[in-house]
Amino acid sequence: MLEELAKKLVNLVGKSSLTKSEQEEARQLMKELKQAGMTNEGISKLSKGRWTPSTVKFYTPGIKPTHPTPWDDAVTLLNEIIDVGFTLNDVETAVEVAEVLKSHGVALSNIIGLMFAADSSSLEVEDLIHHYELFEE
Repeated sequence: MLEELAKKLVNLVGKSSLTKSEQEEARQLMKELKQAGMTNEGISKLSKGRWTPSTVKFYTPGIKPTHPTPWDDAVTLLNEIIDVGFTLNDVETAVEVAEVLKSHGVALSNIIGLMFAADSSSLEVEDLIHHYELFEE
């Protein structure tokens, strides 16, 4: 739910100009994001600065965050990422890999399954990659 709201706002941000209905949709999304616990500054950052924190505040008068938990969960996730030694660059790389796989109609779980299948067949993953490279040539 929260991701969908953020995604919709980001999609609107990507447009060079907004129709009147799209502007109203953006305002509504800002209200919903704020109700979900996001700050004016957070919404502004999500909009890549298209709307300043003061503009967000203007568009969302009287709305107080009612569900800060999703943002607490995001902070918890960030802490977990740090605890296992990942960097934000690692996360960015993982997102890029997931996007490439998705563009080919493949999920990460498919790749992991292939790796486990190779391992259970006593085929080293490195050998599998080497065979693939030879096949590709």
